[in-house]
Amino acid sequence: MTTRRVEALLLSREWRDRDGGVEINLWGKSPEGPISAHFTGQEAVMFVLRQTATQNGRRVERPLETLGGDPVDALYFRSQRSLTEERERLREELVATLESDVKPADRFLMERFITGSFVIEGTPQQRRGVLHFDNPRIATADFRTSLSVLSIDIETEGFDGPVIAAAFAGCEREHVFVTGAAPSSWRNDLPKPLVSFVRDEAALLRRYFDAICS
Repeated sequence: MTTRRVEALLLSREWRDRDGGVEINLWGKSPEGPISAHFTGQEAVMFVLRQTATQNGRRVERPLETLGGDPVDALYFRSQRSLTEERERLREELVATLESDVKPADRFLMERFITGSFVIEGTPQQRRGVLHFDNPRIATADFRTSLSVLSIDIETEGFDGPVIAAAFAGCEREHVFVTGAAPSSWRNDLPKPLVSFVRDEAALLRRYFDAICS
């Protein structure tokens, strides 16, 4: 496939620890539709004063200082969990840690000066209406676009129970999905929203996502 360059407005970002490092996902809206950018093998980072003794992390001297003029070093970790463990150990010793509460996805964007829109360059794949990029080049951009609003609501049976109903409204569409059979007295010719009954949770989620993406 050919390399493409696309500008987009950042909508959301997320991160998770993986065996190979921190994984970061960005989601955005572009003139070509929704896009996602997937980055693997990233590192979590925090800073400590240069005189601070540390036990874990890849330590790198940086030409940076605190507001008080004290030099600092960067500590890099293959997971956010490892960073948190070292941060808590240092805090128990009453040692200051700097920017240790910044989430990996937020730092990833900060280091690239991305605050709203960005330009992405790579070889994408089209999946379910979304243009996916794996480890592309990314930089800040001045891109603007209009946004639409979609409200979603998911009902579960308790905090850890199955999904029993899901609905969405917006973009001049409304639809409710409910698990189970329709009551014998049910009429689907009533005014909106449209209601669909499905056999189980898996079928509900498939129908729900397909309807949103259509």
